[in-house]
Amino acid sequence: VTTLTQDQKRSLYKDGYIILRNVVSEKLVQAALDRIHAAKRGENIGGEREMTDLINASSITPILTEAMGTFDPPSFCQVGVSKVREPGDHFNNLGYRDKEMPYYNAETHMDGSLTIAIPQEVQEGTEDEIYNRYIASGPKGDLGRSPDVIGHNMGPLFDDPEMT
Repeated sequence: VTTLTQDQKRSLYKDGYIILRNVVSEKLVQAALDRIHAAKRGENIGGEREMTDLINASSITPILTEAMGTFDPPSFCQVGVSKVREPGDHFNNLGYRDKEMPYYNAETHMDGSLTIAIPQEVQEGTEDEIYNRYIASGPKGDLGRSPDVIGHNMGPLFDDPEMT
């Protein structure tokens, strides 16, 4: 399947999503799963071919092109895997110590929210000073005010309303 039926198009328009079964081959899915399972702790595999091929080498590409027009092929993605580990002393995104949370390793997540690492100590300074430190804390370091500033999950820091 590389195109949508009229019913699927209507459903996408009406509901905002559609379920497309088997448009990504088992071979591509298995390659991605194998790469995820082989990843070392802390390794960022979002740019690996096995991940991007889920779109770039599957029937999803012509379907997406039909639905939204041409687009640049993804070169990076977020692979959200939380491997089993011992509870830690660090603060999680809810502001609690990891080891003090019920339902260990269950935290909220919302795409488009803050994309920096959670501070592990009390932040001091004005709101602007704290914000400016956050913007400069991505994996590329302090790039100043630039759209190249990215968060720790490699997403753009759209938290800066003047740069959206």
